[in-house]
Amino acid sequence: RIMNGEVNLLTKNARYRIIHMDSEYYLIDIEKSIWLLFLPILLWLMPQKVYKIKAEISEELKAPTSHSGDSKGVVWFGAGGAAVLTPLLQPLLEQTIGLTVFVNLLLLMIITTIIISLRIYLRKSLHNKLYKMVDIEKLETRVIRIWPRNFTQYTKPVIIILFFVFFMIMSFYLFLITSNIIPLFGFLIMLSIALVMNVIFINPSLERKNVYRVSIVH
Repeated sequence: RIMNGEVNLLTKNARYRIIHMDSEYYLIDIEKSIWLLFLPILLWLMPQKVYKIKAEISEELKAPTSHSGDSKGVVWFGAGGAAVLTPLLQPLLEQTIGLTVFVNLLLLMIITTIIISLRIYLRKSLHNKLYKMVDIEKLETRVIRIWPRNFTQYTKPVIIILFFVFFMIMSFYLFLITSNIIPLFGFLIMLSIALVMNVIFINPSLERKNVYRVSIVH
């Protein structure tokens, strides 16, 4: 049976969502598998375990409702910022640090490892933060499938993440062949942002009508 589910964010904890469906409340861990950091679209494609909570716990955890649609301006902000900053950074664009391609690749791999490690640490810390309030391992569980109900709930997350991944790859390539410091900083920033993009794949701010499709697997 397919039903509608309302999604709410948690206060200062981006790892979890509250789903209100069929007069009941559930917590979903959008980083249950570490692969969801790298392939967040799996949130829509694979069954997800959810944890049943009481309405009072839901109200205690829930962040203030906001449908401001902040995600709409992410891509435009990035594109506009690049257009404004490029002329200002022109002198730096001509500066290189004189490293070989091998050393550049090694440096990029080290940066990637550090950023991924920090992201995994953040993932663990958010779990520990919730655990202080709710021991989810003791809660009743169900397995559901959740996916967008409206077209823009599909397109916005995909477009936004493709935007950052494209510039991340371009920055990687440019630093590799030029040794220029600006692409190196660009890669660091874009990789960091890309690794938190899973938070927009199930997010109430994507549409004014906060509704997702939900089906119970078992």
